[in-house]
Amino acid sequence: MAMESRVTTKDIARKAGVNQSTVSRALRDDPRLASATRNSLQELARKMGYTPNAAARALSVIRRAKRPVSQHGTLALLLPHVSPGTGGLHTFIELTRAHAMKLGYKLDLLHFHAPGVTSRQLTRILKARGIGGLLVLPDFASTRMLKRLQLDWSLFPAVTLGHALLWPPLHRVSDNHFGNAKRGVRELAALGYRRIGLCVDSQAASIHADGGWEGGYFIGMQRVGNAHPPLYYESRLPDSKSLHHWVQRERLDAIITDSLRCAYGIISSGFKVPEELGITSLMSSPEYPISGINPNHPRVWTMAVDFLVHLIHSQQRGIPEFPQRILLEGSWIPGKTVRRVNQ
Repeated sequence: MAMESRVTTKDIARKAGVNQSTVSRALRDDPRLASATRNSLQELARKMGYTPNAAARALSVIRRAKRPVSQHGTLALLLPHVSPGTGGLHTFIELTRAHAMKLGYKLDLLHFHAPGVTSRQLTRILKARGIGGLLVLPDFASTRMLKRLQLDWSLFPAVTLGHALLWPPLHRVSDNHFGNAKRGVRELAALGYRRIGLCVDSQAASIHADGGWEGGYFIGMQRVGNAHPPLYYESRLPDSKSLHHWVQRERLDAIITDSLRCAYGIISSGFKVPEELGITSLMSSPEYPISGINPNHPRVWTMAVDFLVHLIHSQQRGIPEFPQRILLEGSWIPGKTVRRVNQ
């Protein structure tokens, strides 16, 4: 039985009465081509049963990699309505902007909670600026839950960071909260700790970590000993009285906590660290002496940009039917707040 010939860009160009290069640019979603032309040619390609040639696409990628980076379009970073200089947000913006430029994209900043700007107006702004893809950063500066973000999502490829954005269910990139907590337990157990407790902000654990901290802790403790009831605190640090009562009641020899701020708060509560109590943070960093997990956030941020550019090149717009999660593993920092325990 004779096999049907593959539909090519040349066939589409002949059918549409345009140059083959115009079809190629439309299928790459080149923003320099009018959106009406891109949409009509993409729809024609779909109706004709066109599928990209994987080998040819791979060769094209290799060829482009050898050329100087040219401007491909503009991405939008959608931010909560906070100052770009807030906390580590400035570092995040500059790093993602630099990485986007390395890939040939500009990065525009827009606020999804700007006063007086409706979702319909925001969609019009994005279209007017010729935005090719959206990187959504929920409000990590507070524990407020961002429930819904209304836009015409069918127009854009989009990626969000972390788990705070509940709707729409976009592709997301995050540190591996579950894996990092499990790794923290494993590293402490390897040092000889057995009575390990978990102290975390209750809202951050639910919203930002999506239950991953508790999940990783309880699974990790299955190989160590009995898990202990976690100590939750609300926004501010746990008060010293509750902390001491919890440590004494559970007879803990080590604590895993969610932040450097909480780790320092525990240390300042009067415990002898690490002689009396080992302290680790799931948000540690090489610049600090606190032992724990470095989530490598700069790599998480650049991976989100890489993923977004992939969606643009593969023409994946709108709310995905099967959202993907990319979880990046953290790395262990020995630090100075744990020690080897005699067993």
